[in-house]
Amino acid sequence: MATSTEQINTLIASNTALMEYFQGARDQIDADLDAAALRVGDTNRLIYVDQTNGDDANDGTVDAPVQTLTRAKNMSVYNGVLDIRLKSDYHHDKTLIFRNGQINIRSDTGGVKRKFTSAPVSVDTATSTPSLSNGTGYSMFLFKDIELEMCTAGAGVVSKRLLSCTGLTSVMMIDCDITLPAGSDQCLMSPVNNHGMGLGIQSTTYPAEMPGRWIEGIAAATDPNTVRNLAFTNLTSL
Repeated sequence: MATSTEQINTLIASNTALMEYFQGARDQIDADLDAAALRVGDTNRLIYVDQTNGDDANDGTVDAPVQTLTRAKNMSVYNGVLDIRLKSDYHHDKTLIFRNGQINIRSDTGGVKRKFTSAPVSVDTATSTPSLSNGTGYSMFLFKDIELEMCTAGAGVVSKRLLSCTGLTSVMMIDCDITLPAGSDQCLMSPVNNHGMGLGIQSTTYPAEMPGRWIEGIAAATDPNTVRNLAFTNLTSL
């Protein structure tokens, strides 16, 4: 039979082994949590875009902005937040399909509006105006401190929308201005294979001619509650 000293030594050795086991497990848990935190944080991307002086070879920081939304889009993460800060006005000339998630397009300086325009098209050059689109899941487009200028599409152009709402899509406009140059006929948004869409307008100005242009194919003075694809809007009529 083991002596008392031997029994104590055995208990100490067992206790030491148990402590080492739990310490190792805790270290692994801490490492897993740190890795998970890094992955979660990595889904949020802040990208500065300067179409005038930026370069798509840059990393998108405030001092090294990229030049195009295409480059910013390619730096995003699925189901993350892509926060695009415009350091200059931006002329949009191609359809872009963003990864699902939240897409913010806003001025880099609060209270200073950046102009966002779309290239005009004719049936000879395109069947649709340049648009911003999303995947088939859920996405949110947020515009803030943006002057949104609608473009002109010639006769025969099939799709005249700025936002192609695929899947479930919400659109928010905060502190923006919408302008309709003479002859412009582009609409703000349109459902495309859409499961539902929302439209919120806050502290945003728009011309009297905007009704009938909120949603492609929806006539002016339409009751929002009668639009099958529309989940919500704070507009009293479209």
